[in-house]
Amino acid sequence: MYRFVPIAKSMAVNHFQCEQEELVSYFKKYARQNHEKRIATCIVCLDQADQILGYYTFAMAQVAKQNLPPDLAKGIPGYPLGAVRIGRLARDRSMKGKGVGEALLRDCLQKVAALTSQKEVSMPAFRFILVDAKNDYAARFYESFGFVRFPVTPNLLVMTVETILKASRC
Repeated sequence: MYRFVPIAKSMAVNHFQCEQEELVSYFKKYARQNHEKRIATCIVCLDQADQILGYYTFAMAQVAKQNLPPDLAKGIPGYPLGAVRIGRLARDRSMKGKGVGEALLRDCLQKVAALTSQKEVSMPAFRFILVDAKNDYAARFYESFGFVRFPVTPNLLVMTVETILKASRC
């Protein structure tokens, strides 16, 4: 039903619209450039007619133990640990209520899980998936998938890689 592919120069990004102007502006002006410069990977969701239904970006990051929710900070070293950060995730406003946001997040989490299972290539280690929610509504969306808010920064949420791996086995 949906295809998830890296952003490309040939894609008609100017038709994309969502409720957050910041996400629209980034997508139209910077997403492809950042993708090509390896600043953030941008994946778009296409329908059967190659219309852009949404996108997400993700990149490597670090998280400090002292910033984590207490339950997730147990048993880990005190230095910054590797993470993958979902920087942006947006679906076209015409797709509201049709499950595209959920499909985008699931695709992203599947790609993150696949990174951890790369046996042939040594991958950088990471333990957490971070997400920058743009507002409280978005934060609640991520919480419904098992993300937990940071105590000091409530629109920054986290999930362990183990959580994704367990869910992918079910």
